[in-house]
Amino acid sequence: EEQAFETKVIMAGANLDKEAKLEMSMKRYITKKRLAQKHLLDEAEDLVSKRLVVWDAVHHIWRNISVLSCNVKWVESGLVARITHRVQEYDEGNDKVGGEMEVDLKSFKYFLSPVQVFDRETMLRWKERKEFNLKVTAIGVKANSDVERLQRSLDKYKKQLQKMFEERKTKRMA
Repeated sequence: EEQAFETKVIMAGANLDKEAKLEMSMKRYITKKRLAQKHLLDEAEDLVSKRLVVWDAVHHIWRNISVLSCNVKWVESGLVARITHRVQEYDEGNDKVGGEMEVDLKSFKYFLSPVQVFDRETMLRWKERKEFNLKVTAIGVKANSDVERLQRSLDKYKKQLQKMFEERKTKRMA
């Protein structure tokens, strides 16, 4: 019995040793797979705090965005990195457009914006010019509306005069 017990202990130890080796092998394999993707993670992290110009294939326009953060999720048993970025869209005047979005930048065409830092004074002038243009546009719309209203009024007046002229002409002939 003692020999059987010793054999069981040796076998259990061998099984534990085999499991430990298997676990170490699996950890090395996962580490190797993750290290192979390190350059992707570094590239993704490098985009944080950068401004990009991204192609919107749906609307066929280029959009200005700022990358706020990088998120990595390990999928397929921790072997594959799914990288997404939280971004914010901006207009030409550096005003936010819409809310923050989480996107996979690999699915878009993009390049680093040539403007990474905005000059505050230039932005203020741009915003003032934008507001001025909006006011000019509003004045133009109102002026067109007033012209149309006056044209309708003039046309109505012309019809009334024509009608009066026709009535007098009819009375004279009668």
